[in-house]
Amino acid sequence: MLYFTNCSSNIPRYHFDRAVAYEGDRRIRTLNCWIQLVAMIYAQLAQRVSLRDLKMAFNSMHLTFQ
Repeated sequence: MLYFTNCSSNIPRYHFDRAVAYEGDRRIRTLNCWIQLVAMIYAQLAQRVSLRDLKMAFNSMHLTFQ
């Protein structure tokens, strides 16, 4: 988990938000672009093979995104 924290903290949020500013988060319902990026980084590091597998992992850890 420490490696995941290091990977996600190395991405400057300001630069990411500027790149997404051009309607990247337009009409979102629940997950913005940053949360999706963090979820995909976690999926790669945890070697999850599908979205269902990723969802089950998040549910088992009781993760919620706010």
